[in-house]
Amino acid sequence: MNLNDFIPSGKRKKLNEIKGHFHCSIVGTCLSLKELEKIQRKANVLIPKNSTEHEIHGIFVYLAGEDELPAKLMTKLLDKKFEKEVREFSKLKTDSELKQKWKHEYENGNIPGPYWALMSHPFSSAKTLADAFGEVHMLSHMIGRSTRADIKRVKRVEEENDRLNVKIRTLKRAYSEKFADLNKKYEQEKTKTNQLFSYLDDTEKELNELKNKNNSAAAQNDNSLQSQKIFELESSVDFLKNENAILCKKIKDLEKELESKKYINSFFEPLNNPPQEIKCSGCTSNNCPGPDLCGKKILYVGGRKNILPRYKEIVEEYGGEFIYHDGGMESSKKSIDNAVSSADMVFCPVDCTSHDACLRLKKICKKTEKSFIPLKSSGASSFGRYIKNI
Repeated sequence: MNLNDFIPSGKRKKLNEIKGHFHCSIVGTCLSLKELEKIQRKANVLIPKNSTEHEIHGIFVYLAGEDELPAKLMTKLLDKKFEKEVREFSKLKTDSELKQKWKHEYENGNIPGPYWALMSHPFSSAKTLADAFGEVHMLSHMIGRSTRADIKRVKRVEEENDRLNVKIRTLKRAYSEKFADLNKKYEQEKTKTNQLFSYLDDTEKELNELKNKNNSAAAQNDNSLQSQKIFELESSVDFLKNENAILCKKIKDLEKELESKKYINSFFEPLNNPPQEIKCSGCTSNNCPGPDLCGKKILYVGGRKNILPRYKEIVEEYGGEFIYHDGGMESSKKSIDNAVSSADMVFCPVDCTSHDACLRLKKICKKTEKSFIPLKSSGASSFGRYIKNI
């Protein structure tokens, strides 16, 4: 590497003007494979069929050092993609300012844009560029080690997700069958009631006809027979009215039960976003139970207040932070929004929380991409089993 290559010129360098071995890190860090494929099509770059990602990367690293169309297109894309970072770095006029700015961006995890702005800046020294290259190079090694551990964790989460989805499908099938049975029973009772209404109408019509006939036949001394018939019909009407009242009550009870089953069933759809395992980064606790609840904030809405201490104890046993909201009975319903925004996971027992609160929670969690877990029971054991199995 020749130090004369880094003499300030006052003009930002194009990609092919950057000397040394930096093209590999610039292409790999600042450009995605899809972006390289777009440049390939525009510049008609010939890439052998079935080339690996590494081979495609190597071709563009080579082209980055040539004063040809591919390098020009890459320079144009980098300047446009990182316009904000290039503009900020352009205000700096000394190597020490550039070095300090790069260190600040690197420590904050903002790498690609500042890296290109530093590499193409006319006042970057050879030492500053070499240090930045080394930091980016070592970062790729650290990411590789972390990725291997993450892949194992993701595999465990996917296996657990598959198991939960099978369980959910089983529960949904059971609820669907029960719902179908209730619906069939409801239709049968409804048909029977309609038949009774029809019979009641016919009976009342016959009763009125007999009453009229009885009034007109009073002179013929058959009042006794007509009165007996009227009495029997009135008794029949009273019986049918009582029977109808009983059936109407049964129908209302069935409708309430159906509505309840529909409501409960709606909370057991398969989860699109199952609880994701959060990496326990930087944890130094000797008592840390693991990455599942370490530091997570668990929001519990509703439930029975007399066992709140047990809910809290369960969460803290597994390294989590317990948050509670009564579901709107004592607190403002609007405060549910604030509670959800501060939580990582939200639990809601459907047997002990208002329908409005549960539906609002589900909607908020879907919008904010938070994990929403409906519980069939508000008991502490049900809650504890779910926390244990996360």
